[in-house]
Amino acid sequence: MKYHYMEQSLIAPVHKVTIAVIGAGGTGSSVLAILGRMNAGLIGLGHPGFFVRCYDPDEVSQANIGRQLFSEVDLGRNKSDVTIERINRFYSTNWDSYSEKFEIDFDNPRIQYNIIITCVDNVQIRRDIQKVKTKLRTEQPYNTCYYWLDFGNGNNYGQAILGTMGHINQPEGAKCITMPTIIEMEKTLGKLIENDDTPSCSTLEALNRQDLLVNSTLAEFGMNLLWKLFRQYRTSQNGIFMNLDKMIVNPIKL
Repeated sequence: MKYHYMEQSLIAPVHKVTIAVIGAGGTGSSVLAILGRMNAGLIGLGHPGFFVRCYDPDEVSQANIGRQLFSEVDLGRNKSDVTIERINRFYSTNWDSYSEKFEIDFDNPRIQYNIIITCVDNVQIRRDIQKVKTKLRTEQPYNTCYYWLDFGNGNNYGQAILGTMGHINQPEGAKCITMPTIIEMEKTLGKLIENDDTPSCSTLEALNRQDLLVNSTLAEFGMNLLWKLFRQYRTSQNGIFMNLDKMIVNPIKL
């Protein structure tokens, strides 16, 4: 069996692992909630935990209530601000929120995060991240990007793909060194990452476009890819396919 072994500097770092979450909507809000739980669990195990920054320019609308992790009191507020504020209060963290799109400066493309998590229905930001993939490495572990976890879904199906952002040292004799990113698997997954960011006007319309539990279920399975790395220090899968209509979840093996 092939395995990918986790970047050593993230196993017992002298700093918090830095994470960028792009998108705080249906999947993103669930991902952030899970990151809060993972952070608390890792700290309890002696790990320094995470420092997270979230990017999303959208405001909470009535159509988001129920399907996403927002309530009536959040209406009109920025999704990133609401979610990060809630996590900071609950877990006493000091994570940051940005009510703006995540954009890459191609003149200075360094992304100072150890892990990037994309939860947006936007192909272009994925392509932009892929373009600068080889430029994200530095001599300092605290601002070197090692992993990219991407989520994409339709009405009742989706996938989560965990890829490496460059070479990561592996034990001698290991059969796997890198894991492909979402863009590198695009020929297989292209249908699932088509851009569909049209806003819904009502809860009914939103639920007709995306089933109630597709985002939260996908987030749980996808984030388990990261959790396994932090707890077992290796993985034999770099993704999952999920179909709630057929009640099927299949791993993507290395």
